[in-house]
Amino acid sequence: MKKTILKRIPVIAIVLALTLSLAACGGSNNDGPEIITLRFSSMNPAPDYKYSVVWRAFTNAVYEATDGTIVFEEFYSSTANEAPDALAAARTGIVDIAELFSPFWGAVYPLWEIFFLPFEYNFPDGYAWSHAVVALMEEYPEFVAQVEAQGVRLLAVHGDGVNQTFSRTPIRTVADMQGMIVNVGSTVDMQLMQNLGVSTEMIGPLEVYDNVSKGVIDAYNFSYFGAVVTGAGDAIDYITEINGSHQAWFFLMNNDSYNRIPDQYKYLFEHDFMRQFYYLWGYQFAMADTWGREILSESKTIIIPEPAALDVWKAAAEPLAQDWIDRVTALGYDGAGIYNFFRAKVAEFSSIDHTGFRQQLEGFGVEVPADWR
Repeated sequence: MKKTILKRIPVIAIVLALTLSLAACGGSNNDGPEIITLRFSSMNPAPDYKYSVVWRAFTNAVYEATDGTIVFEEFYSSTANEAPDALAAARTGIVDIAELFSPFWGAVYPLWEIFFLPFEYNFPDGYAWSHAVVALMEEYPEFVAQVEAQGVRLLAVHGDGVNQTFSRTPIRTVADMQGMIVNVGSTVDMQLMQNLGVSTEMIGPLEVYDNVSKGVIDAYNFSYFGAVVTGAGDAIDYITEINGSHQAWFFLMNNDSYNRIPDQYKYLFEHDFMRQFYYLWGYQFAMADTWGREILSESKTIIIPEPAALDVWKAAAEPLAQDWIDRVTALGYDGAGIYNFFRAKVAEFSSIDHTGFRQQLEGFGVEVPADWR
């Protein structure tokens, strides 16, 4: 995998705005309204098109609704350790919108760790996940309040597919993992591996390839799509389909940046408008995960564990839900009520009708990959 360097990629719509020599926080073209440029920072590499479709739909929607007076400048490929700093960057205004990777949520947002619970290794695709997340946030406003207590606005949340286990040697049972070091994507995942007697690391996604290649880690938990776009899939030979849980990402917005938005356009950065993009991200990552599996299946061996073998994973996961309920209940939340509500919504939305998502995306003026149904 080639080394990833910091890249700055402006949205196409910015090209005209740049000719106006705007200041970073906005500018005027002397003959019209102020142009506001919002700086967006992601720890991901410059995105594969399949990753950026919904983000592009959002930026297109903002550009059209504001007659081109709000545009975006995008920064990609920061170091893997950017994620803890992304919160500070959004809070202090170093950037206007920052994408925060999920492994770093635990200490700051304990409620949100519910999304990493394995759910008996039968986790649905991104459709159900995204719809359940929105339902949970609307039923329990404390989820948003916990984020915004950190001095930022919660703009959106998206997942990146269902986690599988990628390894250099085959994993058919938990016994095959003994002696391995497995990279995990959350503190919940770390506890699960510890329950299984497996050693862990928590290395950022952009560093997984190098660390597998050098033998620092033997396996990692990731989505099919994530393994393809980061190049981490090139370092392994086997994939064990455990359908564990999702990893998720926050889009955090600086409060002053939001306040700078003209009142008539603030709705573009509020939940009622953003809800549709949660759903579209669910569609995007369900399709992208299918695409990632197809690519990796051409050169990697995919292992489906026998039910008895998977029961060992399930048994190790059982205490995690109760532990989460106990921890958040001790913080004053209705842990059992939240957990049962989310599980019910996941089940409810697992049979959701997916018709229309492709057409909705195309309505935002983006090109949808031909293989997305």
